[in-house]
Amino acid sequence: MRIDELLRPELILCRHPSAQSQTLLQELGERVRATGAALPAQEILETLGKRKHAEPLPMGKGMVVYHLRTEKISELTIALVTCPGGIPDLPAPDGAPVQVVTLFLTPKKHSERYLAALAAIVEALSTPEVLSRVVEAERPEDVIAAFSPEEILERLDSPGGMDAKVSQMLSRMTPRELADLLDDASPKVRGHCLTALQPPRAAEVTRHMGLASLAATLRRVAPDAAARILSFVPTSRCADVLQRLTPEEQAFILKHLSNANRVQSLLTHAPHTAGGIMTPEVLSVRDGATVAETLKRVGEFKDRRQTSVYVTSPDGKLLGWCQFHALAAAEPSKPITEVMRPDPPTAGPGKDQEELFHILAKDEAQSIAVLSADGGLMGVVTEDALLGAMEQEANEDLQSIVGSKMVDPLHTPTSLRIRLRMPWLLLTLAGELFIALVITKVFRKTLEQNAVLSAFMPAIMATGGNVGLQATTMVIRGLGMGKLKPKHTARIIFGEMKLGIFLGVVCGILAGLTALGLHWGDPQVYRICLAVFLAMVSATIATSLVGTIEPLAMHRFHFDPATACGPFVTMFNDMFGCLVYLTIAHMLFPPLPPPS
Repeated sequence: MRIDELLRPELILCRHPSAQSQTLLQELGERVRATGAALPAQEILETLGKRKHAEPLPMGKGMVVYHLRTEKISELTIALVTCPGGIPDLPAPDGAPVQVVTLFLTPKKHSERYLAALAAIVEALSTPEVLSRVVEAERPEDVIAAFSPEEILERLDSPGGMDAKVSQMLSRMTPRELADLLDDASPKVRGHCLTALQPPRAAEVTRHMGLASLAATLRRVAPDAAARILSFVPTSRCADVLQRLTPEEQAFILKHLSNANRVQSLLTHAPHTAGGIMTPEVLSVRDGATVAETLKRVGEFKDRRQTSVYVTSPDGKLLGWCQFHALAAAEPSKPITEVMRPDPPTAGPGKDQEELFHILAKDEAQSIAVLSADGGLMGVVTEDALLGAMEQEANEDLQSIVGSKMVDPLHTPTSLRIRLRMPWLLLTLAGELFIALVITKVFRKTLEQNAVLSAFMPAIMATGGNVGLQATTMVIRGLGMGKLKPKHTARIIFGEMKLGIFLGVVCGILAGLTALGLHWGDPQVYRICLAVFLAMVSATIATSLVGTIEPLAMHRFHFDPATACGPFVTMFNDMFGCLVYLTIAHMLFPPLPPPS
């Protein structure tokens, strides 16, 4: 990246007298405003002042960087000021006075370009000759020229030439800020940045990254480097990430992972079960511990999501549990077995997460102990982990209702998204082409002689489709939350049928009145209105029944009701609504005999 092509003379202040940093930022902001950006200088100062990371990033060798992401500018903008006498209120990294202040303003969608530009300008200014030329420059054009020597460009373009500076720059940012910044970058850039950090800090950054984004990043990183980062990630999250990789990619990383056995044990369980979402690191003590020893264990435990202490026997069997408020009220010298309760909520590793949700709601607990067949404590499912898993499954169900598996729109390859969506689109297309075939072969003359009938086909199909999808969505949601039981089947079907009749009659009357108004004076207008009304009522009744019965039937036979309900209901509605409408029209408007 050529820095000299990014810098603009009107955004460079040369040899500024020593002043406070706020004054310099105010002047740089005024220069930015003068270029036509919808970002006043005062807003820049106020925005920087509200951020926890408002402090500049000291880059060493007399340079600091302020950066601000905003949508009020359309492209990466760099403003720069030089102060040969130094800036009194800024830190002096490496013992050198700060002589160069750079302000980066970038839209959120340009994170990758921002990182590359920042790393490149820092790399250039780390060369004493370039820094000297920039600080001593009398004109903005001389500053720009200082960044264009060919030897500097060759170093910037060389493989690994910016690693040290990238690491130095990234180390100044908070993990959440860095994760937000990397979210808009490509997987290759994210991998480059994570590997430039120390593994513990890179692991902190990954805590704020989405699983799909993190998995896509690890695919671009060497297995040993990925394993070094994941070694500092909680075991349960590590397993969640690896589940999004192929078996071959998992094997390469597990080969270098220090806690591979524990992660591998989690990978053997289905993702939506207690074993798949549990945390194997459990806040537990032996049955011989006292309250004081238990409190010490609580203070040393890192996972703050766990708010209960489990008591186990020497052979690992679960004996009971104790919540924090009970510990706080107990005598420190008291044995933990006298404080604990013997009835903790428990589940086997194969228990589905929907059933876990009901267990938490019933017992009003914040965690569930996961037990092996012999009663050994395997792990714990926390409320946060369960809610996160339930939210993910709900999102997957919503995607499945429209015939698309849950994928990350930013980080999933286009080819994969095509493969996931194409089968359902082809299924729907086949149904629609069948309708075209029937219309062409059976109802062609009816439509040719009464072309006005075709004007109402979209309204009938759309109304019926919406009623069917509404019924399907409500049933799937009820099944997922456990509110609908087998004994409710008849009530559900009868209720949706009544609703479908009412909706069909109302929509049919409105559609019929619309047809009456549009074609008043047509001798066949009443037949048209009757055909539209009957077709609308028939379509809404049929799709409401299908939209209700199909997910109930799939759930009864232990299939995921969200998988194919949406595309099927859409296709059925279009076929049924169109064909019923044309059949009614064919009966009301019989084809005329051919002329003799």
